[in-house]
Amino acid sequence: MNQGTLTKKKRQVSRLSPQLTAMDARISELRRVERRMDGLFQQVIEGLGEEELLRSSRQFDVLVSEFPDLRLDSLDRHAHEVRALLAHLDPESGPLPGFGEAMACLCKACVTPQAIHGLRSRLYTVAARVAESSPDLLHAVALASISLKTLDPAHNPFIEMVVCASAMEWFIFSDLEPQGPPYLDVSTWLAAQPSAALVAAVGEGQAYRYASIPGVFSLLDQRRVLFEPHRLAQSARAPFRAGSLLDRRVLDELVDRQYEALLRAEIERVQEALRRRHPAKAIADVEMMTGRALEALDELPPHVNPLLQAIFVQSWVRYLHETP
Repeated sequence: MNQGTLTKKKRQVSRLSPQLTAMDARISELRRVERRMDGLFQQVIEGLGEEELLRSSRQFDVLVSEFPDLRLDSLDRHAHEVRALLAHLDPESGPLPGFGEAMACLCKACVTPQAIHGLRSRLYTVAARVAESSPDLLHAVALASISLKTLDPAHNPFIEMVVCASAMEWFIFSDLEPQGPPYLDVSTWLAAQPSAALVAAVGEGQAYRYASIPGVFSLLDQRRVLFEPHRLAQSARAPFRAGSLLDRRVLDELVDRQYEALLRAEIERVQEALRRRHPAKAIADVEMMTGRALEALDELPPHVNPLLQAIFVQSWVRYLHETP
């Protein structure tokens, strides 16, 4: 490398330094939040007896069934392992001989450090919802989160529940079920509450109309829609402060015309894929939600768009996992 190239690279690094410093501050703050949540989870289960811990672990199935966010992504790449697991699982009688080996193979394939980090992140969100709506499940949430840091995935009851639920849903949605078309349930999405900022921006009626669109994120290809690390670095120019992750200027800068066109194309790709695979009646509710997500790109400012907010948060989650 010649001297001119070295000088050019030094200048580029120098120009990026303020942005990287601000981004490091955000990362540090987010990690402090994670440590604080982990400490709270530890406090929740401290002092519980063996029977109470066992009772909490038995609630993992309720936790996973009530919160569809707690799923693994990208099972398409591991179709063989998924089918092998389901071949050793009877819906009525439970695991069949060979289930343990099949579970270990699927866990090795898809329960990556990034997947575990994503589950922990979603458990933080679930904890907030559980604290208000189902406080009896809070011990189960805390135990599940702590178990992700301490137990081997192939021998973790919470992971086992998540893997089984993810595999069965993948099986249904991939059109492998011969009995007929799937029904894509959006009832959990519809239960979402709008933020105060969204209500203030568009009124209560429209706010409730759009509050459910983050559910569409689960159908999108994250590799296409998550913001790239260098774009997050650009968004980190403002000093970090509480609540600034969704600062108006940040999303306004990230959601430029090119990104909006990309997100619109991805939502339309999902719509077309669903239409090719399923009858119109089976996907009517999802069509309604994806349609609303497209409308929101035209109607809502980026900083109050619930789908864009969800994408932004998950972009930081991915960045935190990939940053040493």
